[in-house]
Amino acid sequence: METIKMTCKLTADEKETLLNYDSVVKNWTMDSTVPKHFKKALHQGWTPIKQYVNEDGAVCGMVLVAPERSITIRNTNKKQMSAKQLGNLTSYNE
Repeated sequence: METIKMTCKLTADEKETLLNYDSVVKNWTMDSTVPKHFKKALHQGWTPIKQYVNEDGAVCGMVLVAPERSITIRNTNKKQMSAKQLGNLTSYNE
């Protein structure tokens, strides 16, 4: 894995996560300076290929790759429970 040293810290406005899909190789590439995103990707088994570190040695960004099935596009609306599901839930707790 390649390591790149950063000489300055990023502000909140400068942090971002970019996802790129390669349809030939059929994989996703994530370039992220948002710790929540690259740490979750590592935890989920994404393969790191590059990391950005501050002068103090703390990781401040990563580039990771993963197979095609790693990303899914979901509905943005929150699921609503039906009346029957709510009834089952309340009768279960009694």
